[in-house]
Amino acid sequence: MEGFNSEGVIGLPLKMVVSIVIGGVALSAVLYFLSSQCIYPRELDVQWDPLVIENEKTSEIQVEVKSDGKAIERANIVIIGLGNASSGKTDENGQATLYFTPHMKGRSEGYVSIRVTAGRCYKTFVEKNAIKVVEK
Repeated sequence: MEGFNSEGVIGLPLKMVVSIVIGGVALSAVLYFLSSQCIYPRELDVQWDPLVIENEKTSEIQVEVKSDGKAIERANIVIIGLGNASSGKTDENGQATLYFTPHMKGRSEGYVSIRVTAGRCYKTFVEKNAIKVVEK
């Protein structure tokens, strides 16, 4: 057979496999971006009060969650640390009241963390040393 190149035929299956793999990866990336609710998640602006609470005393902690100046409704707030945890959701004004009682043992001060999640279009907010706990 004149003009037949057997090397081109042998490399053909490998080229097809590589093309199919690259095409599959590209298709997966496109489908992910089309199916996700948002491509660029927004930052949460979280404010809380008080910044210092007493050990072994139940404290009322007010938390406000906003993004781009707008209140975030139904954001999940978790305060955890020093032997206790408290959680709640924000109302239509982006505010929530949580009650927390820390239990420090053998220490004069410590810290508790705040974690806020608000759905897929928002980045999770985490502050590890959010509230200082002091001995009476």
